[in-house]
Order: sequence, then structure tokens, then C-alpha cells
Amino acid sequence: MYQVKLYGKYYKLFEGNGGIPCKITIVAINNNIVTFVRGHHSKEELENMSPLLENKCNVEKIITAITPKQKSVIDEKDREFQKMIDRADKVLEVFKNGI
Repeated sequence: MYQVKLYGKYYKLFEGNGGIPCKITIVAINNNIVTFVRGHHSKEELENMSPLLENKCNVEKIITAITPKQKSVIDEKDREFQKMIDRADKVLEVFKNGI
């Protein structure tokens, strides 16, 4: 049996993602079924966030380790996403300040 732990940070493949694993955090374990949310979050972060969409799957579908190439692709996607967030924050500040 696969060894995963509650609030552990793992990965999972989803269809339509080009074979790139997505970050997930396990929030519940019931025998061989795990409940997870997308993204890597700590227990404290999850307690302070609004409810996230929870998904379930067999524990065998969880990826516990990724290759260095997969990690670099995931890191690049994270940087792109952070750039989008930063641009949106900047535009929102300009809008709020009426400039």
C-alpha cells in the first residue's frame, strides 16, 4: 500500500494537462480513498481559506515524487501564474486609486 499522510503535499496527473502532474494536498484518508485539494497548502492555510473544491481518488493515483524535469516545468508554470496575479494586483491598485 502507498504511504501518504494527512496534509501531505503530493502530485496527481489530470487529463488535459499534457502529462504534467498538478500539486495536491491530501485533506482526508479513508482506507484506499484520499480526499484532496489542488495546490500545496499547510493545515493552517486550509483552515483560514474559504472552502476549496475537494476531489477523491484511489491512493494509487497519488504521485509521491516527481522528476527534476517535471519539477522545472511545474516551477515555470507557477512563475507564470504568479506574474499574472502580480499584474492583476497592479491593475486593481491603479483602478482603486483612480489613476
